[in-house]
Amino acid sequence: MLVGCGRSPEPTPATEATPIPASYELYGEAPAATSEEARVTIERLHVLGSAMEAFEDENDAYPAAATLDELADALELVYRADLPRVDGWGRPFEVTVVNGIPEIRSLGADGVRDAGEPRGAVDDPGADIVFFDEAFQQWPGATP
Repeated sequence: MLVGCGRSPEPTPATEATPIPASYELYGEAPAATSEEARVTIERLHVLGSAMEAFEDENDAYPAAATLDELADALELVYRADLPRVDGWGRPFEVTVVNGIPEIRSLGADGVRDAGEPRGAVDDPGADIVFFDEAFQQWPGATP
């Protein structure tokens, strides 16, 4: 198997767990999930975001990446060959660079990008789930 030389396989079902690599610590606390899809999304974002933060710790800079593929490709070369690229609903994560730091976002249950800045726990089961700067910045915090 060649590490970092290909794309991840087709999206895995929401019920499959993403193994957490022992090579780096998880950054920040993972919020509680309001559904199985949200749980999988939070777990996958935690792994992807933690790999990004470990890269920054070791290189004093985040990977030069403007897209999910660029970010995952840079991280897969060092940390693992199968970083998650899709959320628990089977949609690709979005990456936006904010002040040089990649923000990784799931569009949540509703699949629609939330307007405005991330707001922590929100009372909206369809809310975006956002990892940025070592921590979760937004997640659905209450059940419908």
